[in-house]
Amino acid sequence: MPIDFTLSPSQAALKSAARKFAEDVLAPCRAEYLKLPTQFERFRATKDAYRAMIEGGWIKIQIPEEFGGTRKSLVDVALVCEEFFAQDSSLPITWLVTGLGLSPIFMYGNDEQKKRFLAPFLTCKGTPLAALGFSEPTGSANWLQNEGGQGVQTFAKVQGNEVVINGGKIWASSSGGWDFKGPELICLVCRFGSQAAPMDTIGIVVITREQFHDPRNRDCFRVGVDIETHGFRAHSGPRTHFTNFRVPTKNILAMPGKGAMVNVAAFTESAALVGAGAAGLMRSCFIHTLKIVTTDKRGGSRPTIQYQSVADFLISMKMRMETTRYLTWKACHYLDITGEAELAYQAKVYGSETAIQCVLEAMQAVGVTSYDTDQPYGLMMNDAICLPVFEGSNTGIRRRQIQKIFQAEGYDPDSCASNTVWSKPVAGFPYHLKCHL
Repeated sequence: MPIDFTLSPSQAALKSAARKFAEDVLAPCRAEYLKLPTQFERFRATKDAYRAMIEGGWIKIQIPEEFGGTRKSLVDVALVCEEFFAQDSSLPITWLVTGLGLSPIFMYGNDEQKKRFLAPFLTCKGTPLAALGFSEPTGSANWLQNEGGQGVQTFAKVQGNEVVINGGKIWASSSGGWDFKGPELICLVCRFGSQAAPMDTIGIVVITREQFHDPRNRDCFRVGVDIETHGFRAHSGPRTHFTNFRVPTKNILAMPGKGAMVNVAAFTESAALVGAGAAGLMRSCFIHTLKIVTTDKRGGSRPTIQYQSVADFLISMKMRMETTRYLTWKACHYLDITGEAELAYQAKVYGSETAIQCVLEAMQAVGVTSYDTDQPYGLMMNDAICLPVFEGSNTGIRRRQIQKIFQAEGYDPDSCASNTVWSKPVAGFPYHLKCHL
């Protein structure tokens, strides 16, 4: 049973290139945008760095090779994600959710839709943003509940050869675009009617810049102010409103009854990548803390790393970082070869919650100076506490997804260790992921 986490030469080169890009572009960008007073100003200040990200092929790497991208495996994307998050949070989130916004298209779109919708993100030019519009102002944890709850309140109605959309979203990253006039593309989770069960009415409609610029849609799309957040200080997830917004029916990506499945599948790959981001944050935290405790004597005769209590904190931090990293790699590999989602959700829950504890241990190891503003721990903690509720909250969504897996007929508790498939393919879903709704 060979177990080998050694990176291939191409993966090692990819990791090195991602680290250099993060150090040369992302870190300086963060230093500048943190000087700005508002969320929207900080978000806008990342545009040039995002352009460099596009031109460097870092968005294209999230699109599988079979659809014109350069992604060879989800593990490769996780390697990039760790390096990016080790230097910044906000820009990697923009990067991450752009890939998330595109994933329903290469997972479920027909050939014409894939060619049309993915094209702007394959040229390595400009600053196109993609978003997945899912989160609702009333909350999304119970979006499929068929017991009189509100659920998804963004409605789509087919009228002739058009779809008319009413409703809106919140927290959908990049959904306002750079100018609050819409992104290049958004996959919008909608309900086609309110009478039947949510599972049977949810579909996905793709909106592109062409529709945002359509004169008929003038004043039909509105963006509220960006929400000021504790962490992810240059992230944009504003409140959006659609009022009789018109989209051609050819932009329906998933018909009613299929949208929920496609949405869950898209958020499955991104779950594992949150684990990679958490590992990057912890790595940065560990390295910074190690430098302090190996030089600072705190009034004593020797560096504090030589005291058992301080060393124990560092040991715990390193173990948290390493276990998160390898759980994420395993989750990505397992998802790629089997389509089974359990470890992806585990990586998200474990990594995001472990990151908070890691920063806390670092601050305890350093002592009172750790909450000085010239130290990074406040920013790290603010980013870390966002992770458990970002990209599907751990309590309301991710743990419930694991719960459904445990309850599923035929579940094999040893399947993760043996890399085996236990669940059945989803009827009518062309991608390899197994979804549990």
